[in-house]
Amino acid sequence: MKKLVQLGLLTACVSFSSIVFADVKIAVVDQVAALTQSAQAKAMIQKLKTANAADEQKLKTMEPALEGLGKQLDRDGAVMSDAQRQKTIKDLETKRDAYLALRQKVQKRYQDGQQNILATLGPKFKQALEQVIKKGKYDLVIQKQALVYAEEGMDITNQITAAIDAMAKGK
Repeated sequence: MKKLVQLGLLTACVSFSSIVFADVKIAVVDQVAALTQSAQAKAMIQKLKTANAADEQKLKTMEPALEGLGKQLDRDGAVMSDAQRQKTIKDLETKRDAYLALRQKVQKRYQDGQQNILATLGPKFKQALEQVIKKGKYDLVIQKQALVYAEEGMDITNQITAAIDAMAKGK
């Protein structure tokens, strides 16, 4: 009898939930993609890459020197005099420290740039999302990263990107 009552309750819940969700319009959005695909974000990212290009090139040229000193120390360290070994170790540490400092500086600039993009475009994303929700009459919008599966037509990311771009153009 108890199982029969549980089965009845389960059936009622499933039936009720299908009635409740029958008219719910659901959409999916990838916030990061919507922001980074916008024309303004692409321009900001390109500007950031251009600003960091010289330092990134310098990092690339520093890497072989570091590797060379490390290999020299591994290969010849046993036969080097103490003075030579200490000089090579000091050179390696100095170059490594300069490399790490420059790499950290470049990473900080990228992080600051990303924060600037989010600060600049975050309000525009929110406004664009509200416009798309209102226009599409969506009842529920879910972040794409939280999903396992969604039908193809449910993704409104491109619509939001288009709305952000339209705001930037003053439309």
